[in-house]
Amino acid sequence: MRNEPIPAPRGKVLITGASGFVGRHLVEEYARNGWEIRAVVRSLGTCNLDRTKVSEIVEVPDIAEVLDWAPLVHGCSVVAHLAARAHQVQEAQDDGVVAFHRVNVAATANLALVAANANVRRFLFVSSSGVMGDASQKPWMEDDVPNPQSAYAKSKLMAEQKVQSIAFQSDMEYVILRPALVYGPGNPGNLARLIKLVGTGLPLPFKGIAGKRSMVNVNYLVQILVAASTLREATNQTYLVADGQDLTLSSIVQAFAEGLNVPVRLFNCPLSMLSLISNLVGKTAELQKLMGTFQISPQKLQCDFGIAPFLGAKESLAMTANSFRREINNG
Repeated sequence: MRNEPIPAPRGKVLITGASGFVGRHLVEEYARNGWEIRAVVRSLGTCNLDRTKVSEIVEVPDIAEVLDWAPLVHGCSVVAHLAARAHQVQEAQDDGVVAFHRVNVAATANLALVAANANVRRFLFVSSSGVMGDASQKPWMEDDVPNPQSAYAKSKLMAEQKVQSIAFQSDMEYVILRPALVYGPGNPGNLARLIKLVGTGLPLPFKGIAGKRSMVNVNYLVQILVAASTLREATNQTYLVADGQDLTLSSIVQAFAEGLNVPVRLFNCPLSMLSLISNLVGKTAELQKLMGTFQISPQKLQCDFGIAPFLGAKESLAMTANSFRREINNG
């Protein structure tokens, strides 16, 4: 049976990271559902939000330097905290650890504490499924013990713990979401590079790769986030978020090719050879993320929210690739 959000008037939500990939879609979803939005962005100059859909846009170049969040959370019943620091290429490990703690842990704790003191009703924190580990023998579930490997994932788990601790000492509720690899129109990162590679029509050595990956469409993720703002069953809960249709790398490539309307040419290549090539070009970590097995179970999420993705994973991936066609053709 589907659980509906608590019947209540829509309020005001503070969204950090509102101009990012997920943030832009989240602004659209909150606006579609009648919320008043205060958007925190890194730069007003490069912000491409639809200003007719937000009541206020606030520039915060570095969330770790905000000394007082009180004016920003004032009047908000919900805080959706997306802003974070991701891994930086060619960054020293020690520098990364310090920076991750500063932005992902300390700044999150600062915001959560001020939100609790300002009587914010619910704090939504977007973490990462990477807190579970780098690979899976079986689909991870929420009651499995987290085992983060990277400095980024470790900082996200620490931030989760800070949010929980602050909420337990106040009347503020929390909902923590751990999304799988997020994709959708305009997605950055490894998937964007893979789409462009598929668009070349070149033969690709991914045919024999058996590892499956969980992913989540950005539109599904933001739908869950908005529902989490009011859903009673989600109170003080942590969820793994995925489409529920895990795919191999070859299936992902085939879906992208369909969306790009290009032929698919896949061939087998020994994993040892692929690893050697990726190591030579400095892309070992990126290739492992796409080739390896990493699955999470959305069973708890779908049970509590009663919301399923509108489209299947292959159809959604094809639509994502289709949105890149103009960029690829012009490139």
